[in-house]
Amino acid sequence: MTPLIRPVRATDIPDIVVLLSRIYAAYGGVMDLAGIDAGTLRVDRWPREKGGELWIAEFDGSARATCGVTMDGDVAWLKTVYVDARLRRQGLATRLVGEATRFAITSGARTMKLWSDTRFVEAHRLYRRLGFQEFGERDLHDLNNTREFGFEIELSSMTAQSGESRDRHA
Repeated sequence: MTPLIRPVRATDIPDIVVLLSRIYAAYGGVMDLAGIDAGTLRVDRWPREKGGELWIAEFDGSARATCGVTMDGDVAWLKTVYVDARLRRQGLATRLVGEATRFAITSGARTMKLWSDTRFVEAHRLYRRLGFQEFGERDLHDLNNTREFGFEIELSSMTAQSGESRDRHA
C-alpha cells in the first residue's frame, strides 16, 4: 500500500507520540514530553513558526513516518525523521527527505543540516547515501544520554525534483 505524504495536522500528534515512543524504546530510550521532547506536542506548529513544514506518511489513517524542515536564513534544518520499524528500507525516508529538500530549495536554502542520535545507524547510512557529510558531534544532556552526529550537504549538489545527491548516479 502506498502511503499518503501530507503536511502534519494537530490530529496527528497522538500517532506521532506513539511512533516516537516506540522508536525511542527500541533504542533503550524514553520520550521526555515535559523536557527535550516537548515540541512533539506542538509538531503541527513549531516547524511553520520557523519557516518550515513537517510531513507525515499516513497508512490506514495513522501517521507511520515523519520528516520536517525548519529555516534559519539560507540554512535548512532537517528535523524529526522517523519511520515505523515495520516500514523501513522501502524508500519512505528517502521520499520524505526529498519532500523536505524540495521545500528547502524553493525556500532559498543553500545548505541543509541535521543532528542525528549516534544510535540511529540506519539513518546515518541514508544520509550518507544522499550525499550528507558528517560535521561534528554534540551531547544533549537529556534523560537518554543522547549523543548526536551532525550532517550537512550543500543543496546545490541536490536535485530539487528528487531530493537526492547528483553525485549518487555518477
